[in-house]
Amino acid sequence: MRRKHVWVGAAVLALAVALVGYLAWPGGGHPATASTAACPTRDTRKAGNPPSADLSNALVPGQPAGAIICRYYGNNEKPEAAGSLARSKTVAGDQARHLGAELNAGIRQDALIDCPSDDGTSVRVIFTYAGGRTLTVQAELGGCGFANNGPTALIMPGDATRQIRQLVG
Repeated sequence: MRRKHVWVGAAVLALAVALVGYLAWPGGGHPATASTAACPTRDTRKAGNPPSADLSNALVPGQPAGAIICRYYGNNEKPEAAGSLARSKTVAGDQARHLGAELNAGIRQDALIDCPSDDGTSVRVIFTYAGGRTLTVQAELGGCGFANNGPTALIMPGDATRQIRQLVG
């Protein structure tokens, strides 16, 4: 009978340790990785990052470990589904860092400019970092190709647009 109590006690202890470890991750429950980050089903057109000093100079600061790219339907492609999730793709390592570098090569635009027609096609790129931090970049695939992370906005360079289109259409 004593052996049974020892096993039950060990099982309860193991569950308690697992629960504490689970809740200790940043974000209150799990590490944010490209595999656990999820695309919102609707495009909100907001990056949603809290203002912080490390976002003031680069669209994608540091070295992301991965990213999930979420593409949303535009007005012309599938009008009845405009703004809904069209497809997504997860990238990791060098591919995520390369995409971040391409986005950082964007152009700051301080003056008014004329943009080509924007059909509403957009992407949300959720970059993940070691330690569980995430960073969201919202970008237009049409029009001027504006991209922002909240405090920082750039015109997305053609190479970044091409890379995103190759990955998610």
